Amino acid sequence: MKRSHNTFSAKKLNEIEVSLNHLNYKGLEIGSMLSYYFNRMFLGDFDFRLFRHFSVLVYYFLKPVNKNKYLKDLNKSVVYFTSGKHRHLKEIEGIITEEEQLLKKTIVFGPGKESDTAYRYVFCLSGVLDFFKVILFFISRQEIIIDMLKPLNLNIKTKMILCINLLTQLLKAYSLKKFIALQKNVKLIAGDYDRGKESSLFFAVAKALNIKSVVFQHGVINHQAGYAPVNADEIWVWGDMARLQLSERGVPKKKIKVTGTPIIEDIEISSEFKYATQKKYNIESGKTIVLALSAPNKANDMKMVRFLSEIKEKYAKPNDNFFVKIHPARKFYAYSWIQNDFNISLLPQNIDYKEFVTIVDILLVYNSGIATEMLYYKKTVGVLDIWNNSFRNGNGHELNRYFSVPLLKKPEDFETIISEVNIPDSKKVFCRVGKEAKSEMRHLIKMLLT
Repeated sequence: MKRSHNTFSAKKLNEIEVSLNHLNYKGLEIGSMLSYYFNRMFLGDFDFRLFRHFSVLVYYFLKPVNKNKYLKDLNKSVVYFTSGKHRHLKEIEGIITEEEQLLKKTIVFGPGKESDTAYRYVFCLSGVLDFFKVILFFISRQEIIIDMLKPLNLNIKTKMILCINLLTQLLKAYSLKKFIALQKNVKLIAGDYDRGKESSLFFAVAKALNIKSVVFQHGVINHQAGYAPVNADEIWVWGDMARLQLSERGVPKKKIKVTGTPIIEDIEISSEFKYATQKKYNIESGKTIVLALSAPNKANDMKMVRFLSEIKEKYAKPNDNFFVKIHPARKFYAYSWIQNDFNISLLPQNIDYKEFVTIVDILLVYNSGIATEMLYYKKTVGVLDIWNNSFRNGNGHELNRYFSVPLLKKPEDFETIISEVNIPDSKKVFCRVGKEAKSEMRHLIKMLLT
């Protein structure tokens, strides 16, 4: 995947997406079909491999599927889409899967899921005639679509890629629509994300079939990207901070419901567990300072680790501990340079969450959702603000904006977070957590099914 050198305004992308939604194919709104790709453009990791995109379109055109095997009513009332196997996503999925009565009523889709229907096949139920109908629709609207995209000043290749993506998304969504239209008892479509390449299709189909839809906040809300516009009828969020963030991004207040989050819970740490954890990771008696890395970027990662190294050199006391935590989805071996070049240890990639909460005293971040979670556990958090394009710091700057979490522009700013500890009211971030949040969300789901 090649990175884009363009800088796209989130506001402009959102406006174009909304305007494209005035066009629809059999009720499927065009803007939502492209929401995933607009996010990629904003984040600068849009895929410019034209042949690859064309190959995907051909795949969904030619893919042979026994349609009669999958086009049948499964007698369920909920369709749920899970985006993956990350800890957060599994906890959210637990709203559905941890209660047998609700699970029996639900078809669970997602990458790697053992669902009642094969996940990939529901996007391959369109025939040759459907394909040409999609093509004819696009040809008839092509000039309008291209005209709506003009404010982005795209080159010809990028326009072609977006148009191919649109055709592929329409073909997959129309196939999915065929399947869900047969589910006579379905009253709710839900998921942990409504702007993914395939998750967005479920919510587009929900709107086309007039089925209620809900998306759950799956992680922190970054600057302008990731959540808005909201494709679902409602988004259920963690607390007042997320409600304010989305409102300021133009999401109608009637779409936002504050429910809490199942991704974290109250953790009781006994002295025995704390001792065992400190022994396991060779934690000395002083403070433990952890730098959490996020999106992989060697130059940025090195700048952050060097920043941590300078803090260690200036402020470390004899029994203090310094670690770097990399994202679970990253390749651990690619970060050996941290130990080799800076003599700072890496925490194990699969470190138990409770163990991590136990050992951390100060967490430094650039753009990591775990910072928000650590505030709940009354940990000290600092945000590295060492780039010119600071608006891309995402949730780090959001925490500074809403809770005055300090920004560290130079190593000397570390003195701020060791001398002036400001722990915000976590209830504003998480109105409910864990089992309590799951119970509330299940109750709301059941009300929607009555």
